[in-house]
Amino acid sequence: SIAVNPGFVRSDIWKDVHGIPLLGSVWDAFMATVALTPAQGAATSVAAATHSFPNPPPLYLVPYYVPSWAWLPFELYGPF
Repeated sequence: SIAVNPGFVRSDIWKDVHGIPLLGSVWDAFMATVALTPAQGAATSVAAATHSFPNPPPLYLVPYYVPSWAWLPFELYGPF
């Protein structure tokens, strides 16, 4: 089995932030700049479901490059 991380995705989970005065517009600009699109976030799930991995398969897929020396910042956010 393979665990997947969709990454920091600009999805409807953040929809309530839009209604907060001032913060909503700042949040929208922030999300448009740094968050992944839903299609990009789905890439790890699609890969886990459709890709033929060597045996044994990787245990954990992330949509970012995660260097072993600095995994935490890149586990939360990184380039797609």
